[in-house]
Amino acid sequence: FVDDVQWADSASLELISSFVLDFDHLNEADGQETPQCLIVLGAYRSNEVHSDHMLNHYIESFQSSASARVTTFNLEGLTESHTIDLISDSLKLPIRWTRSLASTVHKKSLGNPFFVKMFMSSLLDDHKQSYSLRDRCWKWDIDDVKGVGIEETVATMMSKRISRLPGE
Repeated sequence: FVDDVQWADSASLELISSFVLDFDHLNEADGQETPQCLIVLGAYRSNEVHSDHMLNHYIESFQSSASARVTTFNLEGLTESHTIDLISDSLKLPIRWTRSLASTVHKKSLGNPFFVKMFMSSLLDDHKQSYSLRDRCWKWDIDDVKGVGIEETVATMMSKRISRLPGE
């Protein structure tokens, strides 16, 4: 699996291309006459790959090749309903209790599953959400949650989490 292929340099894309389009090296390696198979999964952000991006050249060559079979999936963000279900299931609480929290999280994350997870984790880290042993359920103040900002990029969110790690 290769993630964020849109950031790959030309040498890396050439290496991937050689794996996808040139099976001779696989047959030579094991001495068999039967063709070998290789699955390459690549993920990229389509909003960062414009028509003149070098990745498009490679994708087009894979699609036009007789030796490669390309299947494309477009992953969309979670709907508000999916976010509500996810948070309700995760917190083991009925939807009527989590709807306001989940709707707020959905608005802040724009349905990006990674941002949903990171935002929910940040609520715990920042003590905006906690588990009540007395009530045996998760508690939060929705006004506190609404006041929490969500960082614009994954890098910013990860940097914030790393800065919380204890020093060596």
